[in-house]
Amino acid sequence: MLNNKCKVKKLVAMLMSFVMLIALIPISVTAFADPPEKKSSMIFYENENLTQEQIDNRFNEINSRYSVGEPFSSSDADFIMKYAMEPGSSRNHSINFDKTGGSKSWTTWVNLSGNIWQNNTSKQWGGNAKVTVLGTVYDVTSIYIELECVMYGYNGTTISIVYHSYISGTSPVYNPASYSISGTKNITAIGALYLYLNASCTVSTTQPTTFMVLGC
Repeated sequence: MLNNKCKVKKLVAMLMSFVMLIALIPISVTAFADPPEKKSSMIFYENENLTQEQIDNRFNEINSRYSVGEPFSSSDADFIMKYAMEPGSSRNHSINFDKTGGSKSWTTWVNLSGNIWQNNTSKQWGGNAKVTVLGTVYDVTSIYIELECVMYGYNGTTISIVYHSYISGTSPVYNPASYSISGTKNITAIGALYLYLNASCTVSTTQPTTFMVLGC
C-alpha cells in the first residue's frame, strides 16, 4: 500500500515538473502570419470582376476611411482578402513601376517610375520613386510623391488595418523638371495577414490643375 502511495506521489511530481517546463518555454510572435484559407459563405457582388482602376479606387477609399484597429465591414474585409497581397512568414515583395499620366484639360504629362518593396527577414519596407515632367516644365508648380504600405490583420472576427505608413516628399523648387524620393521604414505590425503597397504622385500646374498618377 505504501509503495502505491509513493508511486502516485512520484507521478504527480513528474507531471507538475512537466507543466512547469511547458510554462517556461517562450512563445514567439512574428510580424507576419500565414493567412487562413479564404472561405466565405457570402458573396459580395460589389467585389466581383473589378477593373484595375476600380480596385485602385477601392483600396484608396478603404485605407482613407479606416483608422488602425477599426473593424472593417464584411464587404470591405472580403475585398481585402480577394485583392490584397499576402506577406506571410516567408514571402517578400518587390514591385517595379513605370507609369505616365497627365491632366485631361491640359498638356502637362509626367512619368512616375521606381520600386517599392517589403521584406519579411528585416521586417522593413521602402522604395524609391522619380517623377519626370514630359511637357513644359513651367506648367508645373509642384510635385508630391508618396509611397504607401498598409497591412491588414484580424481584429476579433473581422479584418482591420494593423499598420499604415508613408514615405513622401514635395519638390522644394518651383517649376521642377523632375523630383525623386527614397527611404526605408521598420514594420511594427503584429500578425499581418494581408499587404498593400502603392506609389503615387500628385502634380500641381499653373492651369490651375492638379492630377494624380498611380504607380502600382
